[in-house]
Amino acid sequence: MIKHRILMTLLLSLLVCFTQQANANIVSGDFLGVYSGNDSETALEALFSGYTFTQLAKVETPATSNNGLNLTNISVNGDNEPVAGNWSYSGSDLVDFLIVKSENKFAVYEYTDLNTDNMRNIGIWDTSELKDKGMSHISAYRVSAVPIPAAVWLFGAGLLGLFRIRKIQTTS
Repeated sequence: MIKHRILMTLLLSLLVCFTQQANANIVSGDFLGVYSGNDSETALEALFSGYTFTQLAKVETPATSNNGLNLTNISVNGDNEPVAGNWSYSGSDLVDFLIVKSENKFAVYEYTDLNTDNMRNIGIWDTSELKDKGMSHISAYRVSAVPIPAAVWLFGAGLLGLFRIRKIQTTS
């Protein structure tokens, strides 16, 4: 009987610990702004200037999951449109940006500066920055800096060398 109570207490303690840890990782990204129009490739190229971006997944209303991006605990407005909830991404990449689209605007949230990587694939979303209009879709993106090819560095070093040789020849 005592062993049974100890075992039950231990199991309940573990359950509480894991539940609190899971909830502690649900975060909101840094709000970067609301942009007009569609979150098209052209708009994102302007937004992520100097970076390459890869769409990891996109969930369109009324779906709640696609390609590893899952929406849960969804709240709706008076028109029965989704306006808030949790998101998680189960793919192998880390989510850098989350875009929430509503009507003719989209809000961008950044997740790159969070403390731990496991916090970058789970979070909360809402349309409060979009005047609580219903969400039409949510997209998760991975962004990386565009590398400067080695040829550019070599070309620059070669030009500097030529200028230096030219300067030495003119002074002597």
